[in-house]
Amino acid sequence: MRVLDGKEISESIQKQIEGDLLRMEGYVPKLGIICVGKAAEKLAYEKSIIRNFEKRKLKAEAFEYPGDISNEEFLAEIKKLNDREDIDGILVLSPLPLQLNEQEALQLISPEKDIEGRRIENRGRCFLGDFTGFIPCTAIAVMELLQYAEVPLKGRRVVVIGCGKNVGIPLISLLMEQMATVSMCHLGTGKETMLSLCREADVVISAAGHAGLINASHIKKGAAVIDVGISIDETGRICGDVVFDEVKKRASVVTPVPGGVGTVTRAVAARALVKAAGLRKTWSRGRGD
Repeated sequence: MRVLDGKEISESIQKQIEGDLLRMEGYVPKLGIICVGKAAEKLAYEKSIIRNFEKRKLKAEAFEYPGDISNEEFLAEIKKLNDREDIDGILVLSPLPLQLNEQEALQLISPEKDIEGRRIENRGRCFLGDFTGFIPCTAIAVMELLQYAEVPLKGRRVVVIGCGKNVGIPLISLLMEQMATVSMCHLGTGKETMLSLCREADVVISAAGHAGLINASHIKKGAAVIDVGISIDETGRICGDVVFDEVKKRASVVTPVPGGVGTVTRAVAARALVKAAGLRKTWSRGRGD
């Protein structure tokens, strides 16, 4: 059994970032982080993003707005930030307050600044098998982990648990592009059906956010298990969907939480910002600027 250390893969991605930065001749890409409200977990996440990007020699700036901001005011702020030439990529921290139209806000972000691939254009490209745009960073991180561990996908049975827009749905396209045979489980999937599908799977990817959802009884011996979920257990510890100590006895490959997918996702996001900066510079030259 092999525990996939996200740090190893992150270091490999960091080398790619450093190579790309060298070609930018001193230009330092900058991320704009949009945070609405003062929820402690949001502010903590915002600070962790800034630390992560600065550690990678990139810039990141937070733009904080009151929780009662009107939709009209918020959209105006998004447009203003999107128009700034010093901002190469934009990240909107979710969830947004109920009075704000998240999709309308995301559509105001230029496709070349949408590093999380949340605009309709980027999502549509991914769904149609065009991976030249931006794809949600967590979905890419999962594929990076599978590739790093040399987990075969062609013709293999893969179960994805969770149909979220930022993980489950884009993963379907990415896995099918590798010619995997993919099944998706969601809230409408019965417990016995999910158990049966998982037991037959060569790869199980869980992104449900439900602590302890996957235990040893779900896993075929020798399967690869990627845990995307993040929860807080009854003792206050961060944990994933997978009962790690049980599953590691049956799986050939398993990711820990923390230290697995999340670690790689942060590196992928940084790489996406560098890509965004490169695209924008090329796009600007194309306009004759």
